[in-house]
Amino acid sequence: MPDTVDARWEAGPRNTIAIIQNRHDRIFYENQFLPFAERHAASDAVFHLLRDDGEGHRHVPRPELERVITAVAAAPPLREALRDLGFRTGVPADDS
Repeated sequence: MPDTVDARWEAGPRNTIAIIQNRHDRIFYENQFLPFAERHAASDAVFHLLRDDGEGHRHVPRPELERVITAVAAAPPLREALRDLGFRTGVPADDS
Protein backbone atom coordinates (compact mmCIF):
# COMPACT_ATOMS: atom_id res chain seq x y z
CA MET A 1 0.00 0.00 0.00
CA PRO A 2 1.46 3.39 -0.89
CA ASP A 3 2.70 5.33 2.12
CA THR A 4 0.62 8.37 1.17
CA VAL A 5 -2.62 6.40 1.43
CA ASP A 6 -1.50 4.45 4.48
CA ALA A 7 -0.57 7.62 6.38
CA ARG A 8 -4.10 8.95 5.95
CA TRP A 9 -5.44 5.86 7.75
CA GLU A 10 -3.34 6.25 10.86
CA ALA A 11 -6.40 5.79 13.08
CA GLY A 12 -7.82 3.02 10.87
CA PRO A 13 -10.53 3.10 8.24
CA ARG A 14 -13.82 4.86 9.00
CA ASN A 15 -15.85 2.41 6.91
CA THR A 16 -16.13 -1.35 7.13
CA ILE A 17 -13.98 -3.09 4.53
CA ALA A 18 -14.70 -6.67 3.45
CA ILE A 19 -12.08 -8.37 1.27
CA ILE A 20 -12.55 -11.71 -0.47
CA GLN A 21 -9.08 -13.01 -1.30
CA ASN A 22 -7.89 -16.10 -3.18
CA ARG A 23 -4.99 -17.62 -1.20
CA HIS A 24 -3.44 -18.95 -4.39
CA ASP A 25 -3.20 -15.56 -6.07
CA ARG A 26 0.34 -15.29 -4.73
CA ILE A 27 1.25 -11.89 -6.20
CA PHE A 28 -1.79 -10.10 -4.80
CA TYR A 29 -1.97 -12.21 -1.63
CA GLU A 30 1.65 -11.66 -0.61
CA ASN A 31 2.26 -8.15 -1.98
CA GLN A 32 -1.06 -6.43 -1.37
CA PHE A 33 -3.40 -8.37 0.88
CA LEU A 34 -0.99 -9.48 3.62
CA PRO A 35 0.65 -6.05 4.08
CA PHE A 36 -2.81 -4.47 4.26
CA ALA A 37 -4.06 -7.08 6.73
CA GLU A 38 -0.94 -6.67 8.87
CA ARG A 39 -1.25 -2.88 8.85
CA HIS A 40 -4.87 -3.04 10.00
CA ALA A 41 -4.75 -6.20 12.13
CA ALA A 42 -6.09 -4.42 15.21
CA SER A 43 -9.00 -2.83 13.35
CA ASP A 44 -12.48 -4.19 13.88
CA ALA A 45 -13.49 -2.62 10.56
CA VAL A 46 -11.28 -4.64 8.17
CA PHE A 47 -12.58 -8.12 7.39
CA HIS A 48 -11.30 -10.82 5.07
CA LEU A 49 -12.62 -14.07 3.71
CA LEU A 50 -9.90 -16.31 2.31
CA ARG A 51 -10.77 -18.74 -0.46
CA ASP A 52 -9.00 -21.45 -2.43
CA ASP A 53 -10.01 -20.65 -6.01
CA GLY A 54 -6.99 -22.13 -7.81
CA GLU A 55 -3.69 -20.67 -8.91
CA GLY A 56 -3.43 -17.09 -10.08
CA HIS A 57 -5.63 -14.03 -10.19
CA ARG A 58 -9.25 -15.15 -10.53
CA HIS A 59 -12.59 -13.47 -10.01
CA VAL A 60 -14.76 -14.44 -7.08
CA PRO A 61 -17.33 -16.96 -8.34
CA ARG A 62 -20.75 -15.42 -8.87
CA PRO A 63 -22.54 -17.75 -6.40
CA GLU A 64 -20.13 -16.64 -3.66
CA LEU A 65 -20.70 -12.95 -4.42
CA GLU A 66 -24.46 -13.52 -4.42
CA ARG A 67 -24.24 -15.36 -1.08
CA VAL A 68 -22.29 -12.52 0.53
CA ILE A 69 -24.32 -9.65 -0.93
CA THR A 70 -27.66 -11.30 -0.11
CA ALA A 71 -26.68 -12.05 3.49
CA VAL A 72 -25.19 -8.62 4.10
CA ALA A 73 -28.20 -6.84 2.61
CA ALA A 74 -30.67 -8.88 4.67
CA ALA A 75 -28.92 -9.06 8.01
CA PRO A 76 -27.78 -5.86 9.64
CA PRO A 77 -25.65 -5.15 11.55
CA LEU A 78 -23.02 -5.44 8.83
CA ARG A 79 -20.10 -6.67 10.94
CA GLU A 80 -22.17 -9.42 12.54
CA ALA A 81 -23.36 -10.57 9.11
CA LEU A 82 -19.76 -10.67 7.85
CA ARG A 83 -18.68 -12.79 10.83
CA ASP A 84 -21.60 -15.16 10.23
CA LEU A 85 -20.43 -15.53 6.63
CA GLY A 86 -16.94 -16.56 7.76
CA PHE A 87 -15.14 -13.23 7.38
CA ARG A 88 -12.43 -12.63 9.97
CA THR A 89 -10.33 -9.71 11.20
CA GLY A 90 -6.60 -9.58 11.91
CA VAL A 91 -3.77 -11.30 10.11
CA PRO A 92 -4.59 -14.75 8.74
CA ALA A 93 -2.64 -17.69 10.13
CA ASP A 94 0.06 -18.96 7.80
CA ASP A 95 -1.26 -22.35 6.77
CA SER A 96 0.49 -22.61 3.43
